[in-house]
Amino acid sequence: MSATLLAVDTSSAYCSVALSHQGVSSSEHLMTEQSHSENVLPMVRRLLEARGMTVQDVDAFVVGIGPGGFTGVRLGVAVVQGLAYATGKPVIALPSLLALAQAAFESQPVEMTVLVANDARMNQVYWAAYHFDVAGAYSTIQAPSLGVLDDVIAFTELQEVAVRQTMQLAGNAWTIFEAFKAWSLAHEADGVRMAAMNHDAPNALYLLPAAQRSFAASGGVPPHDVSPLYVRDKIAQTIAEREAAKAI
Repeated sequence: MSATLLAVDTSSAYCSVALSHQGVSSSEHLMTEQSHSENVLPMVRRLLEARGMTVQDVDAFVVGIGPGGFTGVRLGVAVVQGLAYATGKPVIALPSLLALAQAAFESQPVEMTVLVANDARMNQVYWAAYHFDVAGAYSTIQAPSLGVLDDVIAFTELQEVAVRQTMQLAGNAWTIFEAFKAWSLAHEADGVRMAAMNHDAPNALYLLPAAQRSFAASGGVPPHDVSPLYVRDKIAQTIAEREAAKAI
């Protein structure tokens, strides 16, 4: 029997919330730009009320921990921690890029490697790679990182067999950066393809399958064990610098 899970991802310009209960999932995925903080809890409330539920009925809370926009990532983690503390329920923390990979897998559910690359600004991308078996279980080949096209190309050379046989591309970098578009087109003959269902931003709905597996295996973690995944060192340094300045 599947668990009742509530997922939140605010790592992008989209505010995304999803609910899985008795094997049926529902979601809201809205472009809210800078107003995530005003929208996320009302979205949670609407999803629960539509199913006649409250937060106490949730078995565990799921959060996309990034990488992505610093403010949004921090907000999503804080909201889910608050809900978990209030209800005494555990948290399942997952990389936001995994949602993009899961959507790609669901568009063509066969064994595959999904290479995810999303715009990180400053001419960089957040990227990761996941392998899915035909049943949908995933393993991480490349953990979420910050890089440029050369980093992604170096990865694909190391993973040549997997890439050429089962590679799907996901994320907005493949459509908005000319260098990424050119690389993907040049490798179509090798079996590299854009995912049929490619999203610009992580959707919390696609965190639920991995979260169900994680909950069944370990039950989640206490909320205080969850932290954002930033990957960009300069942001982390800036945060530290700001905190140090406050202490002066």
